[in-house]
Amino acid sequence: MTGLLAVDKSIVPDLWLPDDQNVDRHWSTQAERVTIVFPSMIVVVVVVVAVVVVVVMVVVLVLRVVVVAVVVVVVVEVVVEVVVEEVVVVVVVIVVVVEVVLVVVKVVV
Repeated sequence: MTGLLAVDKSIVPDLWLPDDQNVDRHWSTQAERVTIVFPSMIVVVVVVVAVVVVVVMVVVLVLRVVVVAVVVVVVVEVVVEVVVEEVVVVVVVIVVVVEVVLVVVKVVV
């Protein structure tokens, strides 16, 4: 036991508690580390959250544009389809009326 207590500090410095001045310096260093690490971590968290928010906003904007484009395409397709069907019906009716008029004119003349 006495041999263990007689170990020189310079040989095994890690086993010895620092003196009062070193303790104060150690704690001030720890406090500086805490004040440096925590604000930098807050900045990192804020930057990460900001990047995530921006990415989500861009994705939502792109999805809105895609949805609007799809809706416009579907509406245009339906309108064109209905208009084409109506035009075909009108053309058929006009052709039938013209044929009937021609037949009536031939019969009368």
